Amino acid sequence: MKKLINRKPKEKIIIEIGDHFLKIVCYQPPAKIKWMEYKDIEPLDSRDTSNLIKDVLQEKGVQRPTGILCFPRNHLTIGTLHLPSTDEEEIAQMVAV
Repeated sequence: MKKLINRKPKEKIIIEIGDHFLKIVCYQPPAKIKWMEYKDIEPLDSRDTSNLIKDVLQEKGVQRPTGILCFPRNHLTIGTLHLPSTDEEEIAQMVAV
């Protein structure tokens, strides 16, 4: 029981990917910021941005990050697919459109 009470809260990582920037904040609850990074990603594609995130986390010694990933709403595509049919050909046509 004492181990649970005396256990330090794990650090959390917040990653925000904007149109032209990448922000990474590492904090330890309740509110202690351990480090922050800001990078310009305007010339980078999504693969390069992913590699940059991986490189920063490795450089900072983050083993198994947990936290929050934020990016602009206009970069999300969310759709709901309703499949009332059980006919495979009809479902294939609905998905292909």
